[in-house]
Amino acid sequence: MEIKDLLKSGEKLVIFAHHIFVINALMDVFKNIAVKIDGSVSAMQRDKNIQAFQTNKSIPLIIGNIQAMGILITLTAASNVVHVELPWTPGKLAQDEDRLHRITQTKSVTSYFLLARDTIEEKIIHILDRKQKISDQIIDGRLSEKESMLSELINDYLK
Repeated sequence: MEIKDLLKSGEKLVIFAHHIFVINALMDVFKNIAVKIDGSVSAMQRDKNIQAFQTNKSIPLIIGNIQAMGILITLTAASNVVHVELPWTPGKLAQDEDRLHRITQTKSVTSYFLLARDTIEEKIIHILDRKQKISDQIIDGRLSEKESMLSELINDYLK
């Protein structure tokens, strides 16, 4: 699946990335239909970009930095989110997706992960999955005191 394929559906799309060069490369490709949110965007312009994305049908795409778009932003005009780079924690991943999950959201939110084989992103997605499972076990009281998240993650990584 490619970003262009997702845009063909006519649905708005949110893209998260870490690195400015990735965001800028995506903006170069989609500059006529996208707005961006990153550390270089002023607070006033950020609000304008969010408003344009939320209300303007000719702006179906918002591309942003994971940190800059992580809190205090509502993006319910979209129901699809793409991660082209991954955060290191499941909580951060959920927080990104929560920009679309709001009380005013009327559609199911779908997350896509654009990963390449044999890259660090492939390892990160497995680490995120394992961290989430361990977190769920701790919350449910199923993880014994002798087991530690760090030792399990190290063992998984060394396999």
